Amino acid sequence: YDFAPVGYFTLTRAGRVVEANLTGAAMLGVPRPQLLRRGLGRFVPPETLRLWEHYLAGVLQTADRHTCELPLRREDGSMFHARLDSVRLAGVAGLAAPALRMALTDISELKKAEAEKEGQDFFQALAPYLARCLDMSYVCIDRLDGDGLTARTVALYVDGEFQDNIQYALKDTPCGDVVAGDFCCFPKDVARLFPKDEVLRQIKAQSYAGVTLRGYQGKPIGLIAVIGQRPLAHPHLAESVLKLVAIRAAGELERRWAEETLRLADEELKRSNDALSHFAHVAGHDLQEPLRMIRGFLGLLKERYDGQLDDKAREYIAFSVDAAVRMSRLITDLLTYSRLGPPSAALQSTDVNEPLAVALANLRGSIDAARADVTHDPLPTVAGDPAQLAQLFQNLIGNALKFRHPDRPCRVHVGAERQDGSWRFFVRDNGIGVPPAARDRIFQIFERLHTRDQYAGTGIGLAICKKIVERHGGRIWVDPSGSEGATFRFTLPAPTPA
Repeated sequence: YDFAPVGYFTLTRAGRVVEANLTGAAMLGVPRPQLLRRGLGRFVPPETLRLWEHYLAGVLQTADRHTCELPLRREDGSMFHARLDSVRLAGVAGLAAPALRMALTDISELKKAEAEKEGQDFFQALAPYLARCLDMSYVCIDRLDGDGLTARTVALYVDGEFQDNIQYALKDTPCGDVVAGDFCCFPKDVARLFPKDEVLRQIKAQSYAGVTLRGYQGKPIGLIAVIGQRPLAHPHLAESVLKLVAIRAAGELERRWAEETLRLADEELKRSNDALSHFAHVAGHDLQEPLRMIRGFLGLLKERYDGQLDDKAREYIAFSVDAAVRMSRLITDLLTYSRLGPPSAALQSTDVNEPLAVALANLRGSIDAARADVTHDPLPTVAGDPAQLAQLFQNLIGNALKFRHPDRPCRVHVGAERQDGSWRFFVRDNGIGVPPAARDRIFQIFERLHTRDQYAGTGIGLAICKKIVERHGGRIWVDPSGSEGATFRFTLPAPTPA
């Protein structure tokens, strides 16, 4: 009890020490007789005293085990990081119930290793810490493979140097015993106990201690093992230290696994998107050629045999030509959609008035045909792709022209307002509007609210708008107002200052 690797204390409900082992008194730098009846709170710095008081109250309220980390100040004024594990006690002779019992662990070295993670791999910092703390020459931190029968090291530290990571079978090794439980320790003769483990024999191992690393679902995901060439003098210390770092190490291991899984999924998605884009591009060009031939031969058929065709035949030819034109337009829109790349960091500073001018020039014939009044406010500069922004405005204004109201002059207005670090744009019209129930689905590819006989189109235009805006890191939505028109809004990032 007195020489355990952690400090043990019994405290009153007010936090006064009534019992302590020699280790605990030494950690606080006070002879044990002078420590008794003193409040443990006097060793807590003023800035964290409220945390200590809150922790003490929490321990006394329930019968659960409570854990806390906070800095403590020794009698000589030096500081160290401590972990407190406490449980409420009842019926202790000479103490007003409830009292509490506390285990105190110095975790200064662990905190130092965690701090080094900012500029160094966490496991590359943890392995030397464990080797120094437990006086062991061999430290391995492993991740279990999916079959649970093999492990792969993520850090292998031998005699003060890191070695290349390896994969090994768990069978007939002490690591296999670790994974089967939570903690395993062989203070001496470990090589004799596992005669089939060639590594233990080669490094002349005498002692071994290991702890299982468990994921958030409670399943084993890895382990930490320390091996020494001398018998282990303090097995309880090894158990305390390994269990102390296990939770943090398991979290780091699981984070790495999640990042690796996400990276591989992202790479696979990119390959899939690239293949799909290439296919759409090639297929689009290959399909356009037979469509041109179909339209050409249908035209020749109508021209050469015009006097020999009845009304029904001429109608069939007209239907076929119209279908070929619609198919050609659909392929063109699909090619446009497939060419839009993923979000890019190489967006340039763009005066939005310029791509808007390009869009209006492309729409001049449609604007004149609709006798529309298209106006705009002075527009800002954003981080964007000028060609894609021109396509965005062309699609939105083109929609406003297409879905104009038959009983009032068509009016379209474009504007923008600053919002935090981005610009919010709007394209407002006085057309037939968008039903509230259709606000989300209109941005889906091939989604149409009207029949082809009512309004021409492929159902891809707004999907292209959505992809362009999201490529720029923004979002797009519509504020419908029944039959009084619609306002499409989207956000674009402001340019980064030079």
